[in-house]
Amino acid sequence: MRATEIALKSVKSTLAKAWKPRPLESVQPQVAFGRHPELFTTQIILSDGSSFRVRSTAPRDQVKITKDTRSHPLWNPQTGLQIEDEGGYLSSFQKKFQG
Repeated sequence: MRATEIALKSVKSTLAKAWKPRPLESVQPQVAFGRHPELFTTQIILSDGSSFRVRSTAPRDQVKITKDTRSHPLWNPQTGLQIEDEGGYLSSFQKKFQG
């Protein structure tokens, strides 16, 4: 334990001698940002082809949505509940718990 303390003291004194503060010119000034993020105009394209523009923080020109309130079966129960198995997760679940 004593040998460790002596070794640490020698390392600390060596670092203290080698350390030099940076001059103030090398410190870069911080950029002051506003309170709110930058907004971009984005075109939203719905599944039926209609579109509208919104202001968003995402820097994309277009966003294409495949499922929205007009095409999703949970929002439109009169169309019948037909769940699309896009990733194959539903079919693997049914196969696993089929019985």
